Amino acid sequence: MKIQAAILCDYAKARDWLVNMIGGAISRLTLSPIPGPMMIHLVLVIEFAQKEVQTPHELSVQIYRDSTTELIGALTATVDTHRNACASG
Repeated sequence: MKIQAAILCDYAKARDWLVNMIGGAISRLTLSPIPGPMMIHLVLVIEFAQKEVQTPHELSVQIYRDSTTELIGALTATVDTHRNACASG
């Protein structure tokens, strides 16, 4: 498994092997006050070897504060390439 691209954007939707993004390539997140809600989407383009598509994979994303090692957000998802060739959430 290799992540080919990871893009933060304002909105994203996947359908029929296409990804539509709006406001892509966010490079900085600012939020005041913290904690607070932030509506962003993460688009991942992942390449799997043929032998890897038969089993589900667990994907974990953590967001850390820039100036420290403080964890400020986390997400875990299961990627089942055998069941869904193109999935959106």
